[in-house]
Amino acid sequence: MSGSTFETLQLLVTELVTNSVRHADLDDDELIHLELSRSPSRIRVEVRDRGGGFVPQLPPSWDEGGGMGLFLVDKLATRWEVEGDDETAVWFELDA
Repeated sequence: MSGSTFETLQLLVTELVTNSVRHADLDDDELIHLELSRSPSRIRVEVRDRGGGFVPQLPPSWDEGGGMGLFLVDKLATRWEVEGDDETAVWFELDA
């Protein structure tokens, strides 16, 4: 994995986990799940929590002081999506 791929991976994971901490409204005993898998051709990350689902606002509203996490995922990831019913999952892939 190149240095720039690692830096992108680190940035996007940090953004998604921070989004879960800030927006999922979890109880003290609820968890945020982070899964990372790697194949020779791609890296996949998924962050899941029990928070309510949402529709991403892209581009973000610049005057609200946030919303950059999914904007960065949209700009830097090869593929990504938000899924959810009982849980919210945001996943992205980077070509390795």
